[in-house]
Amino acid sequence: MGMDLKEDDFVEHLFISSTHQFMLFFTNKGKVYKIKTYELPTGGRRSKGRSIRNFLNFDYNEKVRMVITTDDFKFKEFMIMATKNGLIKKTELSEYKNARRSGLIAIKLNKSDEIVGILRIKPKEKSDFNIDK
Repeated sequence: MGMDLKEDDFVEHLFISSTHQFMLFFTNKGKVYKIKTYELPTGGRRSKGRSIRNFLNFDYNEKVRMVITTDDFKFKEFMIMATKNGLIKKTELSEYKNARRSGLIAIKLNKSDEIVGILRIKPKEKSDFNIDK
């Protein structure tokens, strides 16, 4: 394991990114946040790490549903989002290039709704999208 965990901690997302890539954080509340990888502090293998909430302006009840990395927004890729109440939305990844640390609304949701699944796809790519209840 690359880091020490407390008894009640667990690794939810693990990915590889270069320092100049963008990281996009999609949340259950339908927002997307963007940060450059180099803006996050480097830690040693045994370091504790810090909450992503120290770097991005999440609301208190927001949870990360998906994290993606990208070099730029030139390639035509899509994000598909599905909600608890049955909405589905497909958007070009380039729509999120103006996201900031304060967030951008990726999908407008009712108060009782939330994102339950997100998928990143390329044009003409076929993919199954199964969501467990």
